[in-house]
Amino acid sequence: MLYLIESRTSEPIVNPGLFKNRIFSVSVVATFLVSVGFFGAIMYLPLFVQCVLGDTATGSGSPWEDRARGSLSPWEGRAPCFPLPLGEGQGEG
Repeated sequence: MLYLIESRTSEPIVNPGLFKNRIFSVSVVATFLVSVGFFGAIMYLPLFVQCVLGDTATGSGSPWEDRARGSLSPWEGRAPCFPLPLGEGQGEG
């Protein structure tokens, strides 16, 4: 749909010629499919936790808590924990 709209305008935002490049086209399709998968998981997991596991609406967000904190980083459990220095006036009562 984007290709059809952009190919008919005089000044397209995305150059329709880019879609002739196979690498670009495949990467756009792959990105779309991954995005649909993430969106489906983000929408389905809290409903599953609420309806099937019987948790509360607030508790259904807990499976995403680790991911929000970035615990899936490649350094998890291996990197030493260094305290972050606070700027002047921060962290003081």
